[in-house]
Amino acid sequence: MLSADQVDVAHFDDCPADVPREEQFDEHRVLPGEGIFDLSRYLHVLQQMGYDRFLLFELFRQDLWYRDPVEVAAEGMAKMQKVVAG
Repeated sequence: MLSADQVDVAHFDDCPADVPREEQFDEHRVLPGEGIFDLSRYLHVLQQMGYDRFLLFELFRQDLWYRDPVEVAAEGMAKMQKVVAG
């Protein structure tokens, strides 16, 4: 029900299958394509609304904080590209 001009940035991450929806918080997000959220449908909805701005890869998982940020960013970009291409 939103129009593209009402969305500045679209987050692009995924939802885990092993945590009930009602119990999921930011720290439960997983890399794109590793969860159960229909990211293809999400992209389709964004496209239908005319959204042509940024997709933001943003995870708040502490296990990723201990890894090399360049590696995490590269892995996230690769997974985002795979979902977009699919």
